[in-house]
Amino acid sequence: MFIKLYAIQVRQFLTMNKSTHMSMQNIILKIAVWGVMIVLMLCCSCTSSDRDVKPTPTDYQTLLDAMFTSPEYDPYLRNNEVNESPFTKALIMSAEALRYAGTRDSEAQNNVRSLAQWVIDHADDDKDGVFGWGLGFEWDAFGDGTINGAFTPYTIDTALILDALLDAYRLLSSEQKNQVARIFHDTAMAWITDYWSDEGDGGWFWYSISSHDAIFTPNVSSMMTGVLARLVYKYPDIFEPDEISEINSKIDRSVKYLMNNRIGGDLRWQYSAVSPGTLTDLVHQMYILLGLEYCKFYYSSVTVTYATSDAVNNMLFYSDGQKLYECDEMARSESNEEWVHRGARNWAVGAWIEFMSRYDNKNKAEYGIEILKSAYGSWPQITLYRTDEFGTDQKFYPRFAVHVLKGLAYYYWYDGPT
Repeated sequence: MFIKLYAIQVRQFLTMNKSTHMSMQNIILKIAVWGVMIVLMLCCSCTSSDRDVKPTPTDYQTLLDAMFTSPEYDPYLRNNEVNESPFTKALIMSAEALRYAGTRDSEAQNNVRSLAQWVIDHADDDKDGVFGWGLGFEWDAFGDGTINGAFTPYTIDTALILDALLDAYRLLSSEQKNQVARIFHDTAMAWITDYWSDEGDGGWFWYSISSHDAIFTPNVSSMMTGVLARLVYKYPDIFEPDEISEINSKIDRSVKYLMNNRIGGDLRWQYSAVSPGTLTDLVHQMYILLGLEYCKFYYSSVTVTYATSDAVNNMLFYSDGQKLYECDEMARSESNEEWVHRGARNWAVGAWIEFMSRYDNKNKAEYGIEILKSAYGSWPQITLYRTDEFGTDQKFYPRFAVHVLKGLAYYYWYDGPT
């Protein structure tokens, strides 16, 4: 734009020479002055752009660096085995999309695109033609002897990764957007068609794509339901009208089943239909509540009969003002079992920070950050468990710590739903 302006001005000066008999010396001087002005404007423009990049807080940056450079140990693997987790890559991508929105740091956008490509490239690692993501190692989800293969897609992993791709979508290249749009469409249609069970006037999404895991697990079903609501709200054009109707029907039935299967009408659920007496722990409670909040925001006709403030208050039941716990206050008051009174794992604290940053205020999120920095080892190599409870395991587990990174991103840069 500045170069074009300069060219126009030069033509005007030359025209003036013909019409006003201005000396060539004066014309050359004026052209030179304008040239200097254009150079200064270009420099100021670049400097202003540089100033628009805001600094990244140190605690976020150091944890991000640890996520990229640390071995991907996992507490469910032995002998120091490492495992590349799609879940980890996707949640870093989600956090970096927020960082880019808040700082305009090009490094964050570059990270989003490279992580998105990894997630795209690994969208069908079990080579069955169905998009979805799993753990990368064998797993017996319910301890019933049915062991899923290493790359079996799980509904919660798939839902959270789809959600991260929604966070990242606007920053992707055109080619990546086309690839992700196909993943969005095909994954949504596969889950509502093949990995869903009806019961009465409701229903639920399976725990994984294995028929052995066709089990109602509230956090799994809620998160997938909420992500589908967000997906259809943001990108309806990738679906046919009849497909949207099918998805909306599943959203209605899933929410109804979730609301009808609360304990005592409160915001409390068993972990799964095959685990009577085992209540949902903090991180999985956050998935339930976040999925339902998505439904309320992105799908206005949904019948969720409680306010967002009720969800925030429910999360407070996992705290006593000094510590965050795996189980809520009622469970702790009813049981003397050691695990019920155990401090929350670091991913649950990260989930707390995210939820409070989204739906309440930064003070409660700060409370979670303070707990992490005081009770979970040396930052950024935070431990999975509180060191005053499990001091022997000092390993850094990226698949769990990534929730903390995402929580910090929400604390620093969240500015409303997208």
